[in-house]
Amino acid sequence: MNSNHNQAASFYKARLQENTVHFEAARKAIRQTAMLRILVFTLTVLSVYLTTKFGMVWVIGSGLLGFGIFIILAIRHARLFKKKQWYKTLVEINQKEISLLKGHTEGQNEGREYLHEEHPFTFNLDIFGKRSLFQLINRSATRGGQEVLANTLQKPLKSECLLLKRQQAISELKDKPVWRQQ
Repeated sequence: MNSNHNQAASFYKARLQENTVHFEAARKAIRQTAMLRILVFTLTVLSVYLTTKFGMVWVIGSGLLGFGIFIILAIRHARLFKKKQWYKTLVEINQKEISLLKGHTEGQNEGREYLHEEHPFTFNLDIFGKRSLFQLINRSATRGGQEVLANTLQKPLKSECLLLKRQQAISELKDKPVWRQQ
């Protein structure tokens, strides 16, 4: 178990470092693109002003060229911003995983809304609540995903066939941690 814990910690630390590098690179590229956009805008305005003495064709040509380059840079900026958000999310995921491996569950949903005292076992076995099974294994990105997990914990499978299928699915996914993060 300790070996698996160390492997997981090493994996998440490596992913954190890798995604932090990508995040910082995206931030730097966004700053550069923003500066280029300002420069292109300024040069376009200047070129439109300076080409007025050569005629309307030159004015329109320099304006269209500058505007075209500006639009391309704006599109690049938007793509870089999405990329930055992507890597920021991956950084947060890996930070959270490292924190959970250390046993820090603060900020994780406790699933208290699914806790019912009349349920035969979820109240007594710490399925929901502070430092509960739900809090430790919940990685749901949506409310619907949380509800599916809560329902799975409240109503365990009784069919051996379905249980084996679920175990096979989990076994298949356990060896694809990068894919799961994506």
